[in-house]
Amino acid sequence: MRKKKKIEPTPTVPIATRLFDEWWHFKALCGREQAIHLLSRAWDCHPSTIRDWAHIHDPEPREVAA
Repeated sequence: MRKKKKIEPTPTVPIATRLFDEWWHFKALCGREQAIHLLSRAWDCHPSTIRDWAHIHDPEPREVAA
């Protein structure tokens, strides 16, 4: 079994910036739900963690009642 590579912060690019950039990239390519699952695998965390982060930083549009 392959050992997962941990994503480490670099001095020039903070983790939050990397996650934000990756979020927009994956969301544009394959949609919100698929991006959540891909990023949760890449960042080795539960999908709800990424879903909560996305809810804060990129809220879904709300439907306006007529």
